[in-house]
Amino acid sequence: MGLDYKIISREYANRILDSPGEKYEPYGKFLVEEMIDGEAVWTAIDNSDGEAFTEEFKTRHAAVRWLHGYTVTDRFGEMHEG
Repeated sequence: MGLDYKIISREYANRILDSPGEKYEPYGKFLVEEMIDGEAVWTAIDNSDGEAFTEEFKTRHAAVRWLHGYTVTDRFGEMHEG
């Protein structure tokens, strides 16, 4: 069984988020791992419908759970419904 999300670079994520037009492209679910202020951060992008909902998490596990529709805590301690 394959993953239902792709791990992408920050540069590729920026291309998605800077897409011209009314909808972001390409469609799909994406994860970006990067270091922010010396801390590992996982950015999850749910672009299933072209809206590009984006949240940051401390762990890959939390980011993936959010992409799968679970309510999880982001890297700032706030709860988000997936």
